[in-house]
Amino acid sequence: MSSLFEGTSEPYVKCLTCNYISKRADKWLNLTLPIRNEFGTGVLNSSVEMALENYIKPELLHGDNQYFCEQCNSKQDAERGINLTKGPEILSVVLNRFMIDYTTFTRVKINDRVTFPKLINFNNYMNGYDAV
Repeated sequence: MSSLFEGTSEPYVKCLTCNYISKRADKWLNLTLPIRNEFGTGVLNSSVEMALENYIKPELLHGDNQYFCEQCNSKQDAERGINLTKGPEILSVVLNRFMIDYTTFTRVKINDRVTFPKLINFNNYMNGYDAV
């Protein structure tokens, strides 16, 4: 079963001062993709392809959210992201349809439409960003 559904990824954090990269390998059987990006702009991902693009898009860690770099031995601006390293034969996607409403601290269900293709060329999402 894992030969059909298993994919691998490499979450990473890259220090922008010394270029030190902290990364680890992860195996997964399904990808959990948000319909709305909670952090940042609150962008609606209207398709699985758009959700995948936003999933692998690097995030800048700066200000109060700086990364403690082991090489620099201090907090530094950094880039955090995910490199998809191997796609499965059959991609299982879980759509995260719930968000937290921070004004009432309750879960809110998202009923927005999300489109998906019958086939996805996973190679488009494996080398989209050359951060690492």
